[in-house]
Amino acid sequence: MQSKHSLRRTLTTRLVAALSVVALLGSAVGYALANNYANLAYDRALLDLAISLSKQVTLHGKEVRLDLPPSAQRVLLADQYDVIVYRVTDLTRGRTLGEHGLPKPVEAEMPTDSRPFFQDIKSKRGTLRLTRMVVNLEEDNSILIEVGETRHKRDSLIRDVLVALIGLMLVLAAVTIAVLWDGISRALAPLAKLEVEAASRSLDNLSPLDLGAAPREVRGLINAINHMMARLENAVGLQQRFTANAAHQLRTPLAALQLHVQLSLKDPRNEVARDVLTEIEQSASRASHTAEQLLTLSRAESAQVHMGTSEIDLAVLARSVTEQFVPTAVARQIDLGYEGENQLAGYIGNRHLLEEMIGNLIDNACRYVSPGCWITVSVQRGADSALISVTDNGPGIPFPQREQVFQRFFRGDNVPAEGAGLGLSIVREIAEQHGGRVEISESDQGGGCNALVILPLTANNKLPRHS
Repeated sequence: MQSKHSLRRTLTTRLVAALSVVALLGSAVGYALANNYANLAYDRALLDLAISLSKQVTLHGKEVRLDLPPSAQRVLLADQYDVIVYRVTDLTRGRTLGEHGLPKPVEAEMPTDSRPFFQDIKSKRGTLRLTRMVVNLEEDNSILIEVGETRHKRDSLIRDVLVALIGLMLVLAAVTIAVLWDGISRALAPLAKLEVEAASRSLDNLSPLDLGAAPREVRGLINAINHMMARLENAVGLQQRFTANAAHQLRTPLAALQLHVQLSLKDPRNEVARDVLTEIEQSASRASHTAEQLLTLSRAESAQVHMGTSEIDLAVLARSVTEQFVPTAVARQIDLGYEGENQLAGYIGNRHLLEEMIGNLIDNACRYVSPGCWITVSVQRGADSALISVTDNGPGIPFPQREQVFQRFFRGDNVPAEGAGLGLSIVREIAEQHGGRVEISESDQGGGCNALVILPLTANNKLPRHS
């Protein structure tokens, strides 16, 4: 199963996740700092107000009074954004002046003589920021000054600072992600080049991949792949050499055997053994044909086939190959003919292999159709390809076997004994060497088989295209 794991996505996701955590922590720290500094600034003003209010408190006999006319009170407690409240409490006698709705402080919330106390409290006016300070009017008489204000200014300042901080973090995060994405892309660029190089290689190119500017972290992997490709190239070479050597070694004695059998058949003294000799000749012929096919397959798989390309007229080549099989077709009572373009020059390919490919298609058809059938070879020009087809009205190939027939040594059900099952394997190998493909379908006339080779045009091909 193909993994959907992406290194780029994984790195980016983890880095974005880390940045998100940092941004959240930064926002929390920013909020705490903004709240702290906002309180420091406004607490100082609130304490100044409490000190100013304490200077208006006097003692008349045993009674605490606040000498603050309404006009002065409005000026002292005026604020554009917040509501300011106060309360003056005689700690000795318990008398209270000002806002009576403020909660009474517990002992832990009482200020000392030298240090005021600040806290946020809930009241009917909402959340208040409150300061408390103790003022000693006489040795035996102390008063508690409490001044509070709503938090509108503070919350607005904190909100503005937090919004600015989050905006800055978002910009920094976007820039960081862009830089990281670019850095990851640049780091992975050598791997992308290696991917293109590997994907564009032909099947027989097993040369080592270029390390180039590949990151150090993947060089070990690339070296391992190169070592594997070297071992594979050696194994493929051994296999090809074995196949070629075996075919060569078989071809000579088989040819000699056929010659001796043919000479024996001409000798009237061997009339009694004629049937046996005929069977030997047919078997030797099949073995020789198999050896030839093995040699062709070996040449098709060899990397050197690409060195021998030339400009070819596919129509002329197909007609020539067809003519070579006419005697075989006549002997088997098969109507073999060519229909198609008269000329189709300009295709760049390996003449010998293309000749072998067309020959194997015709030979395969001749072997599997019955006497009285017909075989038509055709070459046509396409919009961006050359089309070579061999069509017959024989038994055809069942649909489930149309892919299996390209496997080496595969032979379908209910077929004649002759043939080794290599013909269509050779056809596909040669077609793929030229960047093409082979398709098997039913003949247009109903029944029979149509083998179509599609050879795409390249920049080097001069084959005329349809206008």
